[in-house]
Amino acid sequence: MSAFLSCVILGACRTKKNSSQLIRPGLILPSKAYLTYEKMAVPQLRMAWAGKNPLKEPLNLCARFYRDRDAGDLVGYLQALCDVLEKAGVVEDDKWIKGFDGSRLMLDRVHPETALVLTPLDG
Repeated sequence: MSAFLSCVILGACRTKKNSSQLIRPGLILPSKAYLTYEKMAVPQLRMAWAGKNPLKEPLNLCARFYRDRDAGDLVGYLQALCDVLEKAGVVEDDKWIKGFDGSRLMLDRVHPETALVLTPLDG
């Protein structure tokens, strides 16, 4: 099966939940660390996607998170990556990402990055 996108996002992924910013009651922004990650990741994804139309079909996302520290959970990292894929225009809505087969958390303190492959969902 052919991949729609296979690329590496250089830099450490950060989740949205940890250290959220409370602006006022009822208004919570993602963590500053996530916003920094988003500013770094979105341009890399846009360059890798090269202006193609956003995907709108069931997809599998296989993501290998090479982290600079042993913190966070896989679900938080996947949520952050899905959100930047949507913001970068790779997927129309992250609801189309229906599977995460093969996704893993690993440790690489020297070269943190996220390797991802986005493919059509089987079946």
